[in-house]
Amino acid sequence: MSNPKTQSNANSPELAALLNKQSALAALEKKLSSIDRAISEQHEKREQARAAAPPVREIEAQIEQLLASEATGSITDQERAKRESELQQQLAKTRAAAAGASEKAYRVQATVTGLEAQRRDMEKAVMQACRECHRALDIFLMSEAERVGREYLAAAKIVRDRHLQLVALGQVHMHALRKTVNSITQIYADELLLPAFKVGGHDEYAEGRAKSLLFFEGSFALNAMCHEAISPERQRIEDMGAALEWLGARFYRLAKGGEVIEEEMERSSDA
Repeated sequence: MSNPKTQSNANSPELAALLNKQSALAALEKKLSSIDRAISEQHEKREQARAAAPPVREIEAQIEQLLASEATGSITDQERAKRESELQQQLAKTRAAAAGASEKAYRVQATVTGLEAQRRDMEKAVMQACRECHRALDIFLMSEAERVGREYLAAAKIVRDRHLQLVALGQVHMHALRKTVNSITQIYADELLLPAFKVGGHDEYAEGRAKSLLFFEGSFALNAMCHEAISPERQRIEDMGAALEWLGARFYRLAKGGEVIEEEMERSSDA
């Protein structure tokens, strides 16, 4: 099925507004993606910090077990003192490292909290931009429908005029050649069904069937319009030089009883 394109409307203000809204939305979505990447990176840093946390509690547990062993007599005071001195030195270094790691973890979490707040604000901005794009798209598509609807209405007027002209030509052809069968029109020539649309200008010409058709006329009214179109169409043909009455009468014969005899005319037409 062919789909002839109408003229482009690339310079319409509605399209320009839509493209601007789309660009703004794309920029906001890009910023939102950047924030998401930053949050993901901070989460990775937080997990790495947790995995590398200094084993403060492990050293404290060793000291506790050491003191318990001394209390039960499993080790001497001197053994406990020597080993505890070593563990206390490790514990001091580990606690210092843990303090630095804790500060780093705090900063990572603070960064994540700040980024998540930014993300919430950016999500709101993106949603607002989406709504504006939706409205702009609605306005643009309706403006396109209005433009195409005007072209359609203009074409429909031409179709209506040519329809009447063809029906009139069928009558002129029948009368001029004294035919009993119309050689131009077909069975549905007495109806013209062109859908109307919900765009500007169509209401003025919408008629019949809940005002959903353009130029709709019942068969009686349409026949009257076609009858009115016969005379000007006949005149147009004669103005072109065609001798309608003379040529038709030349092959027209009357038999007894007033019946029309067309055999001679048909033989002449075949010749």
